[in-house]
Amino acid sequence: MAAPRAVRISRPASGTATEPGHRRGGPATRFQPNRGGTARAWRLFAVYAIALLAIYLLFLALALTSPVEGVRDNALPWLYLSVVTAALAAAGWLLTLGRTPSGAILRSEELVVRERTGRLRRFPAHALSERKVVHRYSPSLLGPQATEFVELRTSDRGRRTYLVGEGFFEDLAGR
Repeated sequence: MAAPRAVRISRPASGTATEPGHRRGGPATRFQPNRGGTARAWRLFAVYAIALLAIYLLFLALALTSPVEGVRDNALPWLYLSVVTAALAAAGWLLTLGRTPSGAILRSEELVVRERTGRLRRFPAHALSERKVVHRYSPSLLGPQATEFVELRTSDRGRRTYLVGEGFFEDLAGR
């Protein structure tokens, strides 16, 4: 029996097989992360979550110090308060981080946007030229750089809106 020997397993270069859009053939261009939009979304969600937590704790303190008999012992209002708070937290996530893509990649025939949940949303390449800026936000405490709320049209006449750093799609297109 021959002695065991080391075997080298070749792996693709960093960033090629993991980039969205690489699977459909054709050369993949560079994946561009959405840093400006992500920073603003995280800060906005943090402000929202802190305010929501403060309100939750205020109601909790009021319930614990209530002079009304049975308020502290009844579990149903506690359950309602917790469920409503969790629903409001989820809605806040959807409105802030849920509309902020983690990045995008432009290929010759399509634009691939990686959403915050990891889903890859594909748009026709001409969606970049037809995009509409819904709102612009200047730099502030909520965002270190200017951001834009951009609307892209899908191939089936639908629309998606994303919070991205100013010039994100221009940089992606190399203009």
